Amino acid sequence: MEILEPYLAKSGIKAKGKVIVATVKGDLHDIGKNIVSILLRGSGYTVKDLGNDVDPQAIVDAVRKEHPQFLGLSALLTSTMIHMGDTIRALTESGLRDEVIVIIGGAPVSEEFAQSIGADAYGADGFQAVAIVESLSPNTAD
Repeated sequence: MEILEPYLAKSGIKAKGKVIVATVKGDLHDIGKNIVSILLRGSGYTVKDLGNDVDPQAIVDAVRKEHPQFLGLSALLTSTMIHMGDTIRALTESGLRDEVIVIIGGAPVSEEFAQSIGADAYGADGFQAVAIVESLSPNTAD
């Protein structure tokens, strides 16, 4: 998709929206996040990938700078998924929480966990994550 993006830009095709994705602090696993990023790009979204082991404040700073419609947080370890909640609290404290839809995912994560930390949605896999973004995107609503 990175190779195709300049051609898509020249063609005048407008992105459906902007998504920031990150693997949370302490977690170096990024295969799932990378798959979600590829699927979102292939579906017409602009994706800013912050990488892995990303501190909550760095995510807040990126949301403030980029103004995405969506934020995807990933964790593979039960010991790091708590940082998803830390990130949502940091967004709230910075006054940005209501400006971005937060979707979480990863092996130890569940719908119940998403609700407990105040995330807007939980994606069990990359395809479900894209479906959630599509369903919540103001640019694709019917």
